[in-house]
Amino acid sequence: MRITRVELTNIKSYQHAVIPFQPGTIAVRGLNGAGKSTLVEAIGYALFDALSYNRAQFVREGEKSGQIVVAFISALDDREYEVVRRVGSASEWYVVDPELHDRLVDQSADVIDFLRDHLRIEGDVKLETFFNDALGVPQGTFTADFLMTPANRKKKFDVLLQVEDYRKAAEKLNDTNNYLKQEHIAQEYRIERLEAETGKLEGWRELLRQRHLQVRWLVDEIERLHQQIVNQQERRAQLQRLEAEVKRLENAVAHANDVRRNAAARLEDATARRDEALTAQRILAQTGADHQAYLQAERQSLAARDRQRQRDDLRSKQAELERRRERAQSEEEHARQALAQAEAAAQRIETLQPLIARQTKLESERDQALQDARRLRDLDDALAKMGHEHATAQQEITAKEQ
Repeated sequence: MRITRVELTNIKSYQHAVIPFQPGTIAVRGLNGAGKSTLVEAIGYALFDALSYNRAQFVREGEKSGQIVVAFISALDDREYEVVRRVGSASEWYVVDPELHDRLVDQSADVIDFLRDHLRIEGDVKLETFFNDALGVPQGTFTADFLMTPANRKKKFDVLLQVEDYRKAAEKLNDTNNYLKQEHIAQEYRIERLEAETGKLEGWRELLRQRHLQVRWLVDEIERLHQQIVNQQERRAQLQRLEAEVKRLENAVAHANDVRRNAAARLEDATARRDEALTAQRILAQTGADHQAYLQAERQSLAARDRQRQRDDLRSKQAELERRRERAQSEEEHARQALAQAEAAAQRIETLQPLIARQTKLESERDQALQDARRLRDLDDALAKMGHEHATAQQEITAKEQ
């Protein structure tokens, strides 16, 4: 612990004074009555609750109260604290943390405990006794204790030197000392037993070497068996992959056949739609001039309204036929793409021919396709018939317009 500053306000001869304490040894000098003893008494009263006379006499004459502030560096945590003690009409005693600007303790018992911890005063010695007999010995009585009888001198110095505390601590260490002695004896016995057992160490080492060789051979054998297991597992996985590939190829063949059949059917249907659309387009091209004449005749005569409705119907049919032609062309393109996919699938089938035994089924599908082609021709005949009927209708329209 080191005191850094003492501030006195209305304390005996001091109205207000701030005395800083620098590190190192400090000497206080002055004339009689200058206040040297007051400074020591203020430190004793603020830090150790030690005052040898009435507190009212400690206040400056003519004042009602005074204040002592002692700042010190703690021996516990090396931080600075301030102890404030007021005397007179307003008595207070508390500890302040200057960094936090907050009171830490403000009850006498708590302040005493705080000071004992931070001044590192251990044992049962009182703060007041410690100050009066060791730190702040009154002037002229410094050697008085050495003139006392041996019994009284011993009593006083035993308290200051904490002889009783050391004696109690030594008594408490007796159990520890006895325990260490017992442990020492037990360890010596254990050492003797271990020295007797180490006579068999060479035989144990040879046995351990043999066990190590056996373990090494077993580890190599386990590694060899493990490698065989790994190879068998790899072979098994390879066979499983081959089996899965065969199944996948079979499924691919079946799917390719389905795609080819669907593509052929869509191609036939698209071809039929395209032919139908082309025929309708040709018919519309042939009847375009007559239709314009029909429109002109309708504008010239209110009686031609019936013919105008017929012309509108023809326009609707023409638009429908145009849409059907475009749809047929789109379907034809899709059919060509599907046919290309089917041809690619057919090529794939040919490469997989050694694995496929479905030629008979394909031939039956070919026959079915030929039958579909014959049906397509029948549809072409029906379409031609429809074209003939359309021409007849056009002739009737022409006759009506005339």
